[in-house]
Amino acid sequence: MKKAITLDPKNAEYYFSASKYHWYLDKYDEALLALEVAIELDSQIAKYYLLKYDYFLHISAKKEIYNRLSLYNNGRGYSYTTIYNQFVLNPIQDLFWNYSTFVQYKTIDMTSSHFVEKALEAINQAIKLDPENFEYQIKKGETLLRLNRHNEVIAIYDQLLGLNPSFQQRKQLYQLKVAVYNTLLEQIRSEAKLYRIEL
Repeated sequence: MKKAITLDPKNAEYYFSASKYHWYLDKYDEALLALEVAIELDSQIAKYYLLKYDYFLHISAKKEIYNRLSLYNNGRGYSYTTIYNQFVLNPIQDLFWNYSTFVQYKTIDMTSSHFVEKALEAINQAIKLDPENFEYQIKKGETLLRLNRHNEVIAIYDQLLGLNPSFQQRKQLYQLKVAVYNTLLEQIRSEAKLYRIEL
């Protein structure tokens, strides 16, 4: 992969493949970086944003992973712009494989919800590129649910129900709506118990 990128440093698919390879090896910094470079090279590919969504959602659920992201340590985030410009413009320097030299830091929120928000941004981008993709919309609903934005989740499901989905899709949507309302019901019961009210 390294040789392929060196020979064709503006091929987004090479970086996309490199990203998945690094993720498989638990090299999360490299995986995120490679994916961002792929997106910089071609921002019109929905599957790139879907992979980014999967990454951030996975990271949000596993604190041990985002604690291992060296480029996020000590509350710092990083910009990919410098690495991208340096490597794509000067591939002979092999900067992609020594990216940490060119990191630019900024303050970010180091909480699980930060990564869920990043996942939401990614799936929104995928939806812009493929607005009729049913599964993308479902993933957006699931992500909003993680952020306790229940009304927005229900609105998405209702919108999808109005688009004449297949029987299986309709069944899935009703099941998902029931799950959301059950979550809200449990929250209401918990709040009531604070005042010793049994519902």
